[in-house]
Amino acid sequence: MQTYWPLFWPNSSKVDHSAPQVRLDALLPVVGTVTLAYFERHERIQIDETVRLIWCPSVSDLNGWSEQPSEIAFSHVLQARVVALDAAPESTINAAHFGLRGHMLEVLSLERLLPALRGWANGTGAWSLPQAAAGDGSLQLWAELNWCGRAEVAGYIYLVGNTRAESHLELILERDGDNLVGLFHVQRNPAGTFFDFGATYSTELERCLLERVLNSAQPLCDTHPLYLLE
Repeated sequence: MQTYWPLFWPNSSKVDHSAPQVRLDALLPVVGTVTLAYFERHERIQIDETVRLIWCPSVSDLNGWSEQPSEIAFSHVLQARVVALDAAPESTINAAHFGLRGHMLEVLSLERLLPALRGWANGTGAWSLPQAAAGDGSLQLWAELNWCGRAEVAGYIYLVGNTRAESHLELILERDGDNLVGLFHVQRNPAGTFFDFGATYSTELERCLLERVLNSAQPLCDTHPLYLLE
């Protein structure tokens, strides 16, 4: 099953965006219903395809977890079947959808992201931090950051960084004694978006690298007042 992180999820017209607080369940897609999401142009998702999707609350949906790290705890993962394409919108820079076509999705399941990551700890297969080819071999992308931020959310560590080679990296991990355990990794670059899931213990080289990144990372905090109610 392919995993995608939609470009954005439009909220229901019933949501009062002028209210200082909004209930989380008013924003969430509902299992058994059809919802709408917009994707990057290069993502060729087919009708009748069943996909895994990352859903984020409103602020992080627009600006990313790095702008509202507390919303990682409210983010969800869902499975959905693509049932149709939305009518093609006008291609205007002023349109909220930026000329993109939405995908109509039948929501099959929905669960919070962080507990889901714990549930995928067994049987998901090991993965490694991404590398890129270099003239004398390969290099770790996490060693090539020109900016990095970190936050602690619900007992987990969130790392985000950018490289000079246009890679955007995000990692959710936790400590197990002296070890670092990666649970979720996403890499975005001009070639696409690539995901890794499931508990994977870092190698000694990776652990040393990540400790250096953690020590140098800029602390992140929410840029918007808390507005979600459960």
